[in-house]
Amino acid sequence: VQQLSKSASGEFLSRSTNDGSGEAAGSFHFVTAEHWNRTGGLKSIDRVIEKLTRVYQGNVSLLLDAVRQCIVFESMHHLLQAMRTIMADGELQVVRIKNRMSDNYDARQTGGYRDCLVHVRIKTE
Repeated sequence: VQQLSKSASGEFLSRSTNDGSGEAAGSFHFVTAEHWNRTGGLKSIDRVIEKLTRVYQGNVSLLLDAVRQCIVFESMHHLLQAMRTIMADGELQVVRIKNRMSDNYDARQTGGYRDCLVHVRIKTE
């Protein structure tokens, strides 16, 4: 994920810790790939159970985002560059893309918020 971010000038949303830097613990800020030092978050077990029950009728194979990471890009050009890198990576399989940047997406449903969610699976044999 760090290589992908670095190749497309992306940044990670990071939560501050009480490390003496002067930032309040728990506040969010953006960091470049060089300064990012943690793995993606795990979906909480409560949220997994809720999603399996309410959305997927117990079908665990439909849960695609148990491990997650957010990369923020300055421009659509950088997002496209990252997408090309993902698609060209022989070790990754794109399972699903939710393109909420599309003109066809009604952003009123999310208060104007837009993003692009890419679910990938690491190929193992």
